[in-house]
Amino acid sequence: MILTKRKGQLSLEFILLILGVMVAGTFVTLKLVEKSPKFLGNESSEIKKEVLGVFVTEAKFEPETGITTSENISEQDNSTENSDSQTNESEEKLPDLVPISLNVVDSNDTNKTIAYCYRKQIQNNGNEKGLKNQFRHQNGKCKNNTKVKIYAVIKNEGNAPAGQFVVVVYDNDELIYSKTIDSLNVNETADIAFDYIISTSKGCKNQYQYQNQGANSQQRHQHQGCGGGIYEHTIKIVVDEYNSVNESNENNNEKSVEINITKGHGHGNANKEINSGIASNLKIYIGGYAFGEITKDVISGGRYISGNIDEKINGGGIVGKYNVNGTISGKIKVNGNSKLYLGNLYSINALTLTPEGNAEVHIKIPEIGTLEIKAIKGYDWLELKGSKVSTIKVTQNIEGYGYFMCQEDIIGDMSISSIKGNAILDIIKNKIDNLYINRVEGNAYMYITSSDINKLEISDSLKGYSKLNIWDGCKISEIYIKGMQSDSTLSIGASEIETVTIDGDMGNNAVIYINNANITTLHVKRMNWGSRIEIANSNVENIIIDEKNKNGAKIIIDEDSKVENIEIKKEI
Repeated sequence: MILTKRKGQLSLEFILLILGVMVAGTFVTLKLVEKSPKFLGNESSEIKKEVLGVFVTEAKFEPETGITTSENISEQDNSTENSDSQTNESEEKLPDLVPISLNVVDSNDTNKTIAYCYRKQIQNNGNEKGLKNQFRHQNGKCKNNTKVKIYAVIKNEGNAPAGQFVVVVYDNDELIYSKTIDSLNVNETADIAFDYIISTSKGCKNQYQYQNQGANSQQRHQHQGCGGGIYEHTIKIVVDEYNSVNESNENNNEKSVEINITKGHGHGNANKEINSGIASNLKIYIGGYAFGEITKDVISGGRYISGNIDEKINGGGIVGKYNVNGTISGKIKVNGNSKLYLGNLYSINALTLTPEGNAEVHIKIPEIGTLEIKAIKGYDWLELKGSKVSTIKVTQNIEGYGYFMCQEDIIGDMSISSIKGNAILDIIKNKIDNLYINRVEGNAYMYITSSDINKLEISDSLKGYSKLNIWDGCKISEIYIKGMQSDSTLSIGASEIETVTIDGDMGNNAVIYINNANITTLHVKRMNWGSRIEIANSNVENIIIDEKNKNGAKIIIDEDSKVENIEIKKEI
């Protein structure tokens, strides 16, 4: 009995031991499972359930709470799926207003389409079957005062109706048509049709100019006007002009075509077609108190010239008006107190300009290879605007009260012999690869505003009371100045400069002002007695001074500036 009792006890303990091992093994096995719920709900999770046993459920491991059962996981997964489906279902439905066609048709011949653009859906036979958008576009030309009919179709390609919106049509910058559409349902279209006349007196363009008002300011003026004939017309339709409709795509509301008016000689209905003007080699002499305008715009009433030319405008208030037809080469001489208007000129390979004292010249040519200016002196006033120029060379001085302004130009290399006296070089909104100036002296000024320049080099020095002002968003990779003599000034404001090098002396009262600017490295070879560097509201990474007068030269940094490193190699 005792033996039998012991056997029963051992058997019961053994059974309990086995059960304990099974439970422990289950949890050990669970711990060996990858701690990620990625297997939940797929075939592998079912296999894991079967292997682990009937009382083992799918598990999610949490660092603090241990095991979460599959019932909870299932609820979480379903909520995620429901959230996704709710997101898709609740995706905002918006209209999409698109001008799908724009046609300009000759009113006297309805079978003659002058210009058009439209979208056509064609069957795609490639790998992706189905309809595919194909855009057709053709610009055109017509005679002056041609009566046309302008047609357009607007479609709502979104997935929601559109409320009230305005459709407008422009000829260049001139509004020529406006219509309010109350609503447009999904896939519904609206038609536009109106009469118009393509004319040189229509399609005015907004023009911008900067008026220099003293040393430190330019004032921006806008004026409207046709100022001569308008021969290039861009007809543009804009849907939802005032953005009153919230659309799924706000970038497809415009379509446009271009129409050129064929140009003719003389008056009336003479419409002999001509070519845009090109000059291979052109020399222009502008006498004292004379005026010259060289432009791509057509000069109203101008005589058309081509081939080799040798034109002379006598003095005493005579006005010479010309338009270039095709290619010209040669020279034009404008005597004192007379005026030159040279139009329809789009490209000049080489232009040599010689202005005498008190001359005024405006150059507005899209492309110029080489522009050589002999000198700007006295009260000469020279403007270069909106041109792309490979090389500019001022072979003599800008002196006296001469003024040279480059505005909104793209320039490769620009070199100037010197700027002196009370002369001014004014660079506004330019992109220049390299600007080389030999010397700036006297009371001369250089203003560089809102321009990008790769390298600015003054190979001699700033002398006298001359000033170099760089401000209003300039970005310049390198500024190199050989030296700054007494009383000269370099001002840098609201600009980004990588390196500024003064590779010589800063004389007495020579000053570098840095205000609200970012400069990587400022390197000065020698600061003599009385010279100063003043930094305000700026970030300068490195200031390196090779030699500095111990007592008389000053570096002043305000508390709102950050200078990471100052190295003064030697004090003298």
